[in-house]
Amino acid sequence: MLVWDLMTDAKLLLIEDPPYPLWWASFSQDNQYLWVIHDENLDKYNLANAELESTLRFPAHIGRSAAISPDEKFVVAGKYDGTMDQSTISFYPFGAEDPFYSEQMVYMISSFHFSPDSKMVSGSSSRIGALRIKIWNPETGSLLQDFVNYSGGPAFSPDSTRAAFVKENYVSVFSTDTWILQSSFRLDDSSSSMMPKFFLGENQILAISDTYNAQFVNITSGEELFTFPEQVSVINYSPASNVVFTFWNLGNIKLWGIR
Repeated sequence: MLVWDLMTDAKLLLIEDPPYPLWWASFSQDNQYLWVIHDENLDKYNLANAELESTLRFPAHIGRSAAISPDEKFVVAGKYDGTMDQSTISFYPFGAEDPFYSEQMVYMISSFHFSPDSKMVSGSSSRIGALRIKIWNPETGSLLQDFVNYSGGPAFSPDSTRAAFVKENYVSVFSTDTWILQSSFRLDDSSSSMMPKFFLGENQILAISDTYNAQFVNITSGEELFTFPEQVSVINYSPASNVVFTFWNLGNIKLWGIR
């Protein structure tokens, strides 16, 4: 596993030929640390000096999909049971081996995403022709919202007040305090059969990408603000939301400034 600074092209961390599979990795909210799950351990690497700072024992049954809250107070993890076609979702206090809450979720769990304020966590599960997204309170495990057949999301805004989802060719933006729909717009020009992937930059701009293209739109009106002049297969952004990184399979990683 190689981690490098895209702004300076400096290599920050190299985990070379590990004797175990690296199941999952996640950056801390300030990008100063990298969390890595392997076997039964949760390792914390300091990216300033590329050293292993701490190791916590992780339950062997926790599964390979997991996420740590940005405030490092909670861990949520999922394990799929193919026989039952369902996943066990478990909530842990950070560093604990026993969950304080668990529940079953249909289909195979694929990913978890915390809101920036650590007050919400989403879990996405799917099988062919069926999709499910749930939003929980990570402190209690209580269900906040349940979305059926949404193919993407949520993308939380930096202030955690909005969340965007995709269903068919529509992008819908909800407020996270009441989960009332604030805006919805159709993606008229989709050059890919895959559903778009997206994130919120600042609080008014949504960047949407499919397999080949990416564009910025206004989250209220759906008005196109900017389209990248070249093919893009991966798009991400800096924590400050002022630098966008794009990548195409046949090209280089590029950095774009937002003004």
